[in-house]
Amino acid sequence: MNNHRQYIESHFPERVDELVSQLVPCVLGETEPVDESEIAVCRSKFCGAPDLPPDFAWPMTKDGPCWFLGQLNFRDLAQFQLPHNLPETGLLSFFYHDAGGYPDDGKESVVFYFDDLTGFQRAKIVRDTRWGDDFHERHLYPRQFSFCQGYSLPEALFLNDRELREIAHQFNCDHADGTHQFFGIPLFHWELLSSYQMLASFGECSDEIIFSLPEQDLLALDFKHIEVDYLCT
Repeated sequence: MNNHRQYIESHFPERVDELVSQLVPCVLGETEPVDESEIAVCRSKFCGAPDLPPDFAWPMTKDGPCWFLGQLNFRDLAQFQLPHNLPETGLLSFFYHDAGGYPDDGKESVVFYFDDLTGFQRAKIVRDTRWGDDFHERHLYPRQFSFCQGYSLPEALFLNDRELREIAHQFNCDHADGTHQFFGIPLFHWELLSSYQMLASFGECSDEIIFSLPEQDLLALDFKHIEVDYLCT
């Protein structure tokens, strides 16, 4: 964390220990397009085909099938600091509900947590054909993740001091700016979360899709009450 501390020392020399203790860790993700076969079953991935148990029922809505946005294997995050005590193993799978526009976009999205991955296999995608037969090939093609550690300095600490808030924002632009972000505080629109905790911010969908839920639900691995915000960027 030395580079983060150095930044704080240069801008807040009298508050170093206080602000370092306020840093919120996150994991930043970038992607690379690959063939589906290059990603091992149950490894973290963005779009493509999900890895699921044989009896899994694809989530459907009144508008059609949800889109598979990605899966996150906790083993891939073992080397990173996270803001919560989360499992060392298991898989999070993200499915997004496209309702065709505001205000219902994301409303019936779902997140699944699987702790036992025995027997998982690559599933066949249930296609949303509303936007053309090649929509999945053009937009939801498989990409592998590469991860790195990130940190945020909560801008909410400086709501009454514009100058310090701008410095905190610059810190976050330098240390918490990834195409995708898992856990922590989103770089933009952080005020949307209120008392919720961010699960993921997917930023490679033309716009940005943020999944969040109450902290007690996250700690209990209960994903029934997620909130999803679709943001034009």
